[in-house]
Amino acid sequence: MGYGIESGDQELLDKMGKGTTVKQIKDSFKICKRIGIKTEANFILGHIGETEKTLKKTVKFARKLKADFANFAIMVPFPGTEIFEKAAKGEDGFKIKTYDWRLYGKQIGAALEIDHLPTEKLIKWQNKAYLNFYLTPKRFKLLVKRLDAKRIKGIIKRVVHA
Repeated sequence: MGYGIESGDQELLDKMGKGTTVKQIKDSFKICKRIGIKTEANFILGHIGETEKTLKKTVKFARKLKADFANFAIMVPFPGTEIFEKAAKGEDGFKIKTYDWRLYGKQIGAALEIDHLPTEKLIKWQNKAYLNFYLTPKRFKLLVKRLDAKRIKGIIKRVVHA
């Protein structure tokens, strides 16, 4: 079961109007674990109000959550979203870097510029999050089973060059 958690910081969850608490998220994952449902925790790095402190909380929370899988996406200003509107107007420190749709992938982080969190810094946090989460024997084994050789090679190449 995949969950759109977004952040491990309660203040950010409240600001984005998520309507869930960190405690509710933890409880839900515990229930899934108890009854044998595999879980995936999906996070987005680069929310309005995001700081290195909130990123650190998210990385720590992801590891403690004990999900089977996790995804750490970088905020993308997709058309029709609040972030796109803000970035198009240059509000809240967001700016659209490109309209080249090939660069609008959540693992690329190349479409949005955030004043207080440069792309390079977000990518480093994203890499840190993946390493912190998956570098346990159980999770690494599950990850390798889930990915094909081409994707594993791409992940390793990206982490080594970061």
